[in-house]
Amino acid sequence: MAVFLSAVLFSPYGSDDVPEWRLKVVDERGQPVPEAGVVQEWTHPVVKDKIIRVYDVTDHDGWVTFPRGGVRASLMRRALVYVLAKKVGRSPLHVVACWHDKTGDVSWEDMREEPERRLTLHAGSCPYTSSK
Repeated sequence: MAVFLSAVLFSPYGSDDVPEWRLKVVDERGQPVPEAGVVQEWTHPVVKDKIIRVYDVTDHDGWVTFPRGGVRASLMRRALVYVLAKKVGRSPLHVVACWHDKTGDVSWEDMREEPERRLTLHAGSCPYTSSK
């Protein structure tokens, strides 16, 4: 019984805290931007607020799809973080896109609402130096 309880409490398991997000990257005229570097980032308290980044590139029609994601942590770690730090869940999702001398960003804060499906680029420098 003790071995079973220890396994349940201390074995890490994955969670799907981040839903799939598909969005289209466009320029100021609303035209799709192919091959733009795109970064999705978010944090989760059970991994000590480490920033999790997912890098990708838009397809030829300007679309990018970020897959479902989450963290691996034990039930005990999750309980301690939630009880001691009073933190539940992850931060809002944030996406930054870069293409030549243009950049843009969009956030998805409330998972109960539909996310933005369009990210418009404007003149500006990219906060990231690499893609993928």
